[in-house]
Amino acid sequence: MNRRDYITEANLQIANAQFYQKLDRDPTEEHTKLVNDTLDRILDRGDIDERAFYDQRTLKQNLPDDTLLVTMDVVSLYTNIPHADGIAVCRAAWDRRVSMLSSTQSLVDLFTLVLILNNYKFNDDNYLQISGTAMGTKMAPSYANVFMGHLESAILTSAPIKPFSWLRFIDDIEIKWISNRQSLDEFIEHSNTFHNTIRFTADISSDTNMFLDTRSTLVEGTISTDLYSKPTDSHIYLCPTSCHP
Repeated sequence: MNRRDYITEANLQIANAQFYQKLDRDPTEEHTKLVNDTLDRILDRGDIDERAFYDQRTLKQNLPDDTLLVTMDVVSLYTNIPHADGIAVCRAAWDRRVSMLSSTQSLVDLFTLVLILNNYKFNDDNYLQISGTAMGTKMAPSYANVFMGHLESAILTSAPIKPFSWLRFIDDIEIKWISNRQSLDEFIEHSNTFHNTIRFTADISSDTNMFLDTRSTLVEGTISTDLYSKPTDSHIYLCPTSCHP
């Protein structure tokens, strides 16, 4: 379809008064104000919170002296989950279901195909991904999350000294540590040697850290939070008139 035919077809569609109304002005500013006013009212009622995910799940007051703020991140999680380990973890999770409408074996059979049939072509050469999962497949985040849920449980259960608090979002982890620095280093080493292919990086601070889109600052046992944007975030947004999908 060329441009002229496309515009002709679009005009036919939007001429249907049952579904569309032609306006004499751009309502974007009015709509923006309506959305902002509605969100402000909901915020005032306390039904939502700007930092709900983090604030409702982390300890923020009366923290012990010498608390360390730690963030850990799994190195290339998606490509480092061995097929056998990931399948075993998912099989165990499916076996715990209340509803067995589809058998675990059928789900494993289909799931295995998603893992092992990741072939692609680069520079006229054909390749097959033989370990890990392709990041673009729809099941990858859920798969990684189930695997990490199993792994974190095993790590925390077996650790001689455990974190004061532990919060995870897929492969991003926030920890508050109240023991000494040496025991923290030993915990990180324990985490990094627990699994053959999973490795963690760690950032440690006594006063501030960044987790997801939140910056936390610790002062006299109390944490305050603010919005955090990565340095690479250029805050560039598509213009409303753009033809991008």
